[in-house]
Amino acid sequence: MAGPAIWSHLSELYVEEKRGKIIGIGMAFFSLGQVLGVPLASLLADFANWRLVFLIICLGILICDLSFLVYNHFIKNFAESMESRKNIFNIKLFKDNKILIPLICTFLFQMASLGTYTYLGEIMHQKFDLGISQLGFLGIMVGAGSIIGSLISGRLFDLLRMRKRGWEYLLTIFCTILLLISMLSITIINSLTISLLFIVLWFISSGAFTSLQQVLLTLIAPKDKGTLISFNNSVMYLGTAIGVSVMAYAYANNINIVLISILVSALSFIISLQYLIIFRRVKNEQY
Repeated sequence: MAGPAIWSHLSELYVEEKRGKIIGIGMAFFSLGQVLGVPLASLLADFANWRLVFLIICLGILICDLSFLVYNHFIKNFAESMESRKNIFNIKLFKDNKILIPLICTFLFQMASLGTYTYLGEIMHQKFDLGISQLGFLGIMVGAGSIIGSLISGRLFDLLRMRKRGWEYLLTIFCTILLLISMLSITIINSLTISLLFIVLWFISSGAFTSLQQVLLTLIAPKDKGTLISFNNSVMYLGTAIGVSVMAYAYANNINIVLISILVSALSFIISLQYLIIFRRVKNEQY
């Protein structure tokens, strides 16, 4: 519930020229919370008590809530930009291909990416015999890749958006290509160093893709951006849940997990090519 509300809030506060940057920064902090939160919680549980972890989380949430109350009191001119809240849910939105295609692309991308990530530790252990500490370092690399992807993609999107040639739509296609190449590399390459490099690229593309999708939806249907960002997050988590379930079934039945990931990634790439058509429609409407 918090995620879509935050992305919607950021998209409302910032003009189009800076929206990619700010949403990218927001996504980077989201990834940073995971990168720092998991190891810090593990350390606290080992050296103190696991209950202390939850106590600190509760205190952190309380501080956030109080901060938001203060922030909301001092913020100005926000109510004037809230026209999108008038239509809380409009089912007609999802009959439009320029909205439906990005949501399908999100579903497939997250199904391949996060579904496979659930079993990445097991895959790397079987292939390279990595230990627990090495797998923990792998998790840090994954988080760092997500942060880098979020920060770079937001700024790059804004720069390309200023040129008004539609190149910003190509970034999403590029992310699906990187995901597909990364999945292929895990299967083909037997070098640990090169495999780790491609895993970092995988999550650079993942962080970038998630940020780009949020920004693109705010531009495709600006009056309904709050609704669409919420549904994009819902579709993202649905793709993750189904991806993990499919990978679990494959793992239990000795089916190659990475092969499934490659097929879903390829489908995500094919769907993303439709962004070229979407751009033409949006460009005609805006310019």
